[in-house]
Amino acid sequence: HLSEQLIEEIRAQRDLLAAESGDLTLQVDMLTTSEVLDDLRKQYLKNPASGQRKIELGEVWHGVIWIDRRLLMRVLGNMLKNGLEAISPGQAVTLRCGDGGDNVLFAVHNPGVMPEEVQLQVFQRSFSTKGQTGRGIGTYSMKLLSERYLGGRIEFVSRSPEGTTFTLTFPKSRR
Repeated sequence: HLSEQLIEEIRAQRDLLAAESGDLTLQVDMLTTSEVLDDLRKQYLKNPASGQRKIELGEVWHGVIWIDRRLLMRVLGNMLKNGLEAISPGQAVTLRCGDGGDNVLFAVHNPGVMPEEVQLQVFQRSFSTKGQTGRGIGTYSMKLLSERYLGGRIEFVSRSPEGTTFTLTFPKSRR
């Protein structure tokens, strides 16, 4: 498992550098939304960030999308990992998927609330609340990959008592 994580980190760094330079190529595939959420949930149940935290499925629009699977899973994975890291053991992160007409909406919700000074810096490169070297590219890469390569947008709302929800919206078809 650790080897897989290390390989994925190397791929993520390589893709980020290619994305920043405009050299990242897309490989568009047909996916089902339920498959995406099931795979994401299974992948992160094994991740150290999950600890004793729960990953729940909320409402799921069962539909077909055309998108680059690797990039979608990277963005959603960062959304989920951040949500898991923001909560205490015993709490849950909820994954959702909704039908927005020509668009699909993926959302990750956690009960935590970000301070306002954190919210203002969330998508900046190298900003991290974790204080560790090598951190701070997750939300930056989420925005870069979503907007420049997946043709969508990523946004969040964080307020008490609702918690924090990151939402990724993109066209159902990129064909």
